[in-house]
Amino acid sequence: METVLDVLLGIVGTVALLVVATPLGLVVVFCLIVWGFYCMER
Repeated sequence: METVLDVLLGIVGTVALLVVATPLGLVVVFCLIVWGFYCMER
């Protein structure tokens, strides 16, 4: 039985995960690109 509070908590949790995961994903991609260029230069 879902209450409005459960739904709101689910939405807030999902948004929080996206906010946390997006910068991490960008950092990982950036590191991979830098590492790729570094390997190509050698």
